[in-house]
Amino acid sequence: MTLVANEMCKGKTFDQAIQVLENKDAVKNLRKDVSLGMKNDKDLLGEFKWTNRVNLDAHFQSLTGIFVDSGDDLRLDDRDVRNLRHAILNLSRPRKFKGQKLRRGVDESGESVDLSCHHLIPVIEILDELRAIARNTLDEEFKTKVEQYLNDPSNKELQDLVKNELGANIGNEIPDRDALFKSVIWNPKNLVPGPIAPLRLKDPGRERDSELFTKNDRDVIENRDLNIFKRLTNLNPVLRGTA
Repeated sequence: MTLVANEMCKGKTFDQAIQVLENKDAVKNLRKDVSLGMKNDKDLLGEFKWTNRVNLDAHFQSLTGIFVDSGDDLRLDDRDVRNLRHAILNLSRPRKFKGQKLRRGVDESGESVDLSCHHLIPVIEILDELRAIARNTLDEEFKTKVEQYLNDPSNKELQDLVKNELGANIGNEIPDRDALFKSVIWNPKNLVPGPIAPLRLKDPGRERDSELFTKNDRDVIENRDLNIFKRLTNLNPVLRGTA
């Protein structure tokens, strides 16, 4: 009855809903749906009690992938690592985060114009370095690097963008993968607002946007002892202006 009622809550008729009983995975799918709905709800988790002593963190991690732990940090599971590695090796530049809205500015004549997000470290360079890491790093080390990057205190704005993306897409591992991929390509620290490419003098295209570098930017970006996660983390947008 619970399975049928759950289907009817989705707007199905009784005749449509009763067909769920023919699905041998129906109970497992319902269990997963409930877990996905609870994984980031702190109030629900605070009230939830397991009578069979199942480890709560391990349970939700096994069912839902990336989640927010009790310390408000983002955590990945094995599926996230596989999906992110696949995206890095096979996909091109993802779209911006939903929270990175189109910016507007004012040109020299006082007219309102669209602004673009210029990458200091170009996307092609980020992807090249990510692909090298993805090919040459074991799963556990790769997971550690990504979690340390996401949860670094200086990446707070980035972490909020990721959490917002996940909150809008609970239950779908593709948005989880895309949010993780976007976290490296669209880190706000690596972006400078400025005129769209056709209107900007000296637009670097696929090269480093060295015209916009502060001394800190140059020191960080040219430091080959730092991997791409560290270099993105150590950039400081407070010290620079606009393109």
